Amino acid sequence: MQDGTVLSALPDPNATLRLGSRPTQSETSQAKVPIAIIIAAAAGVLFLAVLIVLVAVVVYVKSSNQSVTAANPSTSPAVNRSDDRGWTNAEPTKDELSKQIEQINDEIASALVQVDLNTLDRLLADDYVYENDLGTRLSKQQILTLFRTGSLRYDYVTSTASRVVVDNTLSKGVLTSQAQSKGRLQGQPFNDKYTYTNTYEKRGSGWQLVSGRAWYR
Repeated sequence: MQDGTVLSALPDPNATLRLGSRPTQSETSQAKVPIAIIIAAAAGVLFLAVLIVLVAVVVYVKSSNQSVTAANPSTSPAVNRSDDRGWTNAEPTKDELSKQIEQINDEIASALVQVDLNTLDRLLADDYVYENDLGTRLSKQQILTLFRTGSLRYDYVTSTASRVVVDNTLSKGVLTSQAQSKGRLQGQPFNDKYTYTNTYEKRGSGWQLVSGRAWYR
């Protein structure tokens, strides 16, 4: 206003109005895609890390349980228990062997009545010998032959007051008993009362009768 100098350009009423450009929809989508990829990748890495941690925990717990079981075998159901004789190698007692021998003796008596030659062949030792005070002496094969030919038959065989003595080696036992038997021998009937001793030995295939002796008088 003093010297006539123009302080600023006067607005031109004919000038074109210019507005700032706005991002298009495609540009906005392109800007968002990298962010989504980054988020998905981060989530995948996080999931993988959690999975690795879980696997490591499971392996550690399993190995710890195995270590405890190995250190304490009694806690494992598959380990033999000392109070379970079926799972141990403990030697049987004399009383147990005595009962076993009595059972075998009863099995032989039953086989005599039923003419069960397979059982007799299994429980009589190959060197078995029977003797009595009347002078009779029979081998295993002779006895089996008597049964096969029908020359010997038993109606019954009973034993009472049986007693078994097992030696200290636990491999031999002698059974003494009172008995009564009825049947036919070579066509002649018999009905006898007698005392007998049966000697058993533990052979390779188990307990077998190795000798028998009877007293009728």
